[in-house]
Amino acid sequence: SYAEIKDYVFDLKDRLRRSFDVVKKNLTEAAKKQEIRREKISKDKNIKLNDFVYLYTPTFKQGTSKKLSKLNTGPFKVTKIISPVNVEIEPVSGGSMKRVHIDRLT
Repeated sequence: SYAEIKDYVFDLKDRLRRSFDVVKKNLTEAAKKQEIRREKISKDKNIKLNDFVYLYTPTFKQGTSKKLSKLNTGPFKVTKIISPVNVEIEPVSGGSMKRVHIDRLT
């Protein structure tokens, strides 16, 4: 009957709203935990203009073990600070500039 359908729709909307609230709360809590974890492990890098750095490149030749591979390339010179987390670097030996995240620099 119509009254039953109306009740069902009202009940369904209520359950969906409560489910949405639970999911939203859980996502907010997870984001906060992730931010706290990130702050704990992140290293404050004071990279300045004209600093010499090495670039972490986690690729290695096929057939070579990761343990024996060079994971850092360089040296590079910081030529421009684009944002607090991105910089532009240029190989000291000459070559094209690269825009990289500071987490990849050592």
